[in-house]
Amino acid sequence: MNRIFVTCLKILLPLVILGLGAGGLMYLVMTKPVVEPEIVEERVWIVAAMPAEVTDQSLNLELFGSLVAARDVELRSLVGGEVIEVGENFREGSILEKGALLVAVDPFEFQARLDENQAGLLEAKSRLKELIATEKSEQTALSRDREVLEREVRNVERSESLSKRGNISTKALDDARSTLSRQRQTVELREAQLDILKARIGQQKAVIERLGVGVR
Repeated sequence: MNRIFVTCLKILLPLVILGLGAGGLMYLVMTKPVVEPEIVEERVWIVAAMPAEVTDQSLNLELFGSLVAARDVELRSLVGGEVIEVGENFREGSILEKGALLVAVDPFEFQARLDENQAGLLEAKSRLKELIATEKSEQTALSRDREVLEREVRNVERSESLSKRGNISTKALDDARSTLSRQRQTVELREAQLDILKARIGQQKAVIERLGVGVR
């Protein structure tokens, strides 16, 4: 008996709850307030008209802020030494003109090195002139030695021809050949000396270029 009652209760209870919910919803719908629509009336604004004119207008504004540089620049002195002077405008926020003094370094130390480099540069240029003059002299001497060599070659050829006909002695032919050999050695030695001079000239030009960097 109790089991039947419990079963009926499980079936009827949800139906009762649904009925109460539906009844409450219908009550709320039937009792909701009715909102009357608001009638919107056109509004009228009173304005004053005036003729348009083209004029220049300027505004005076008092503003506050700070100026910030668009980029940062790191300054570095190419020489070392004591700072003996600072430019008047070399401070934060100031405007610097082109060529304005920033800082002045005591020139004693680098001026001494500059003078030394200039003296070395003058000496190197003088040495280069000497080498070039010597090269020209060696070129002239080499040209003469080559002319002598050509004469000695012809002399040997003539001596060999005379020796075949028996017009000169064997000793005379040997002397001509010895003279030709010595002249060839002279020309080869002169050419070697000229090559050495050209190498020295190239080295001296490199020295001048290196010293020139120190006096710019």
